[in-house]
Amino acid sequence: MRTYLWFFCLVMLLQSCADSSTEETLIVTEHESQAYSRFLEAMELKEKAKKDTIPEEANRNFSKAWDLQTALFKEELHDTLKAKVYQQMIGLSRELFLLDSTLALTHGYEKMAMDKNDSTLLADAYYRLSYYYSVANAINASHKYGVKGIALAKKIKDSSLVFKSALTVANMLRSHSLNREAEKVALEGLPYTRKDSEKLKLFNVLATVSGANKDYNEKIYWLNEALKLAKEDKIRLILQNNLAMGYFRRGEKGDKRKSMEILEDIRTDSLYNSKVALLSPKLRSDKARALANLGYVKADLGLEGSMALYEEARDLWSSIGAKDDLASVYYRMALYNRNDLVRAREFALKSLDYARDTHMLEEELDALKLLVEIHPNPKAYALQFQNLNDSLNREVNNSQNLFGRYLYDVERTRTENNELEAQAREQQLKLERSRMQNIALTVGIALLLGAGFQSYRLMRTRHLLQQSEEIRKTESRIAKRIHDELANDLYNTMTFAELNNLEKDTTKSTLLDNLEHLYQRTRDISRDNATVVTGKHFDEVLDHLIEQYQSGHTNILARGLNQIDWSKVETHRQEALYRSLQELLVNMRKHSEATLVVITFTQQGKLLQVTYKDNGKGMKMNGQLENGGLHNMKSRVTQTGGRFKLDSAEGKGVKVEVVYG
Repeated sequence: MRTYLWFFCLVMLLQSCADSSTEETLIVTEHESQAYSRFLEAMELKEKAKKDTIPEEANRNFSKAWDLQTALFKEELHDTLKAKVYQQMIGLSRELFLLDSTLALTHGYEKMAMDKNDSTLLADAYYRLSYYYSVANAINASHKYGVKGIALAKKIKDSSLVFKSALTVANMLRSHSLNREAEKVALEGLPYTRKDSEKLKLFNVLATVSGANKDYNEKIYWLNEALKLAKEDKIRLILQNNLAMGYFRRGEKGDKRKSMEILEDIRTDSLYNSKVALLSPKLRSDKARALANLGYVKADLGLEGSMALYEEARDLWSSIGAKDDLASVYYRMALYNRNDLVRAREFALKSLDYARDTHMLEEELDALKLLVEIHPNPKAYALQFQNLNDSLNREVNNSQNLFGRYLYDVERTRTENNELEAQAREQQLKLERSRMQNIALTVGIALLLGAGFQSYRLMRTRHLLQQSEEIRKTESRIAKRIHDELANDLYNTMTFAELNNLEKDTTKSTLLDNLEHLYQRTRDISRDNATVVTGKHFDEVLDHLIEQYQSGHTNILARGLNQIDWSKVETHRQEALYRSLQELLVNMRKHSEATLVVITFTQQGKLLQVTYKDNGKGMKMNGQLENGGLHNMKSRVTQTGGRFKLDSAEGKGVKVEVVYG
């Protein structure tokens, strides 16, 4: 703590020297150092409270930390410390008060960030608002702030905030059965993960939504990927529990037995049977979930012991007050005892009560449906079931529409920003041309001084003009794609919405399909022209690009990609390689009708060779490349110091070699 305190004092002293006299500097430094000391004391109390196993003691330390932070907040503080105090107060309020208080504080934090025009703080505020609205089950508000947070975090290039916002939004969408949207957001967040723990969390989300979509092969794939990254036993056990249920749901030959074996191993794991587990509510809850799942699998296989496992899970969850999990286990107990209608109704009513206490709408719906089937007077439950089901369907439909609108607005803003950037580039191009004219004049005068100097200047001028022309062509191509591919379809969609009754299911479905189509094409244009992420993990970027063009018709193999040391390949060459492969894959999908593509990467010392081959229908070779994609590809490679070779003939596929030495 002393090290942090002296460091903070030094920073404040240097800053104050620039603005005030020596006497004033000493006063400010002393005040700020005392404030920072109290801030660190409050943080220590908060961390101590998190570790306390006695609730009363934890609450007492949270309250002390809150008093210190609120007292600090009322003082005149440096902007950086003020923001940190605000963030700590938000976290403490969640521990001590109702959620409404936390949301009010977070909106105040948002206003402070706006007043200071601080994009980093504002992106953090959007992330926090998205998270807390998700906890409050306010799906629309959580959508709004989540999408705004992701967009702003991308703009300021804050990968950590992009990941956290994407994780929050994806989990919220998944919890409301918006699985397609959750998958999109999770995949959008993956390229911004920097740690294995971050990848693991998104892999788990993708596994969950795959299971909800009944794609259990995909669920098993994502869980196995997550298990490769799991370093802690408690995380490993959770993932194995989910994996067991993935095998159970898939239900292929031997899957259910394999599921039971995994769950039995989890049940006897040393961590869940240690003293640590007895003191940890989280570990007890995780063990209870594995026991409940084991009971469910055994019941399905017709084996004994299910009820005892359910009761053990129930007792564990009761000991920690986990009402949401109790709703689930009582529902399973009701299903298991359907032959004893009295007990089944008793368990189903308990499930319904716990589901309502915790606002778990889907669990409430399941309990109501079961009561309709087993209760002697089902009419009231049937009416409640119908009302709740209609309400959930309306909420899901409204949320899907709202989410689509938010994404559309974000893409529209990006398009407008791209247009402004294009205008700025055009102005820069004019300035560049003016400068080149001056250079040309200088070169003309320099001709009198020597032929060698003249030749050098002319070559440099031609090169820069070629680059400027490439920029102009790229801008024209983007503008043409937006006009040809989006503008007319967007106008037709707007006209369709104006002229048709959107209350009809068929009309609504058609409109959603049109918007989805527009969204996908906008994403394609954005992806094709987006900034290329480079660096030592460039193999992951290329792997993601290649995966986008895999299909049931075309199999793409990448050999040696992970063997390349990309830290030794310059950034401009990585960009050129990415754009070249992107152009080849686009042409392959559009024209070649290839069923197999092989991309080979080899590296020997400073020599890097990338070879592309497909078995498509090929093309005529007339000795030179025509203007267009292939010409631009060759130009891009040669301008970055590489060699480009194309070999093709009708019916014999395409082979392209790119070599950097």
